[in-house]
Amino acid sequence: SLAAGGIGATALYGLSVTLQLKEIRMVEGALPQFVRDLTEYMKMGYDMQRALAKIAKENRYNRLFDAYVRAVVRHLDLGLSMGEIRIRLRSSLANTVFFLLSEVLESGGGSPAALEGLSNFINEVNRTKSETKTLMRMYDVLTYATPLGLAFAMTIMTVLLTSNSSTLGTSAAAILGNFSGTISPAAV
Repeated sequence: SLAAGGIGATALYGLSVTLQLKEIRMVEGALPQFVRDLTEYMKMGYDMQRALAKIAKENRYNRLFDAYVRAVVRHLDLGLSMGEIRIRLRSSLANTVFFLLSEVLESGGGSPAALEGLSNFINEVNRTKSETKTLMRMYDVLTYATPLGLAFAMTIMTVLLTSNSSTLGTSAAAILGNFSGTISPAAV
C-alpha cells in the first residue's frame, strides 16, 4: 500500500515533468523560425511592434507559441511596453529571447543583422542541447542497466553457490565451515 502510493506519486510527478519538458521543446523549437520571420519583416521595413502583430496574425508555429505571441501582441496593443509584460514561459531560452527583444523594442533599435545574430545564438543553443542529450543517452541507459546487471549477477551467484554446496564433499564443507567460524567434527 505504501509502495503503491509512492509509485503513484512518482508517476504523477513524472507525468508533470514530461509535460513541462514537452512544452519547453515546443517553445524552443519555434524560436528559430520566429526570429527569422521577425528579421524578414524588419528587412521589409516593419518596426518590431508591427512585425510582431503581423507574425501573430499570419504565421503559425505551434499552439503554445502562437498563443504566447498573440498574448504579447495583445498587451502591446493595450499600450504596455514589452518590459511591462509579465507573461513567462518555462523555457529560459525563450524568456531570454523575449527579454532581448523587449530591450531592442524599448531602445528603438534592432537591425536585421542583430536579429540574425540572435537567430544564430538560438540555433547554437539548440544544437548544443541536442548534442548534450545525445552524449548523455548512454548514461541514462547505465542508470537502469547497472542495477539490473547487479541483480542478475547476484541471482547467478546465489544459484551457483546453492547448487554447488549440496555437491561439495565433507572435506570442502569442513573448510567452508572453518571460514564461517565453526569447527567441524572432522577437523578435530
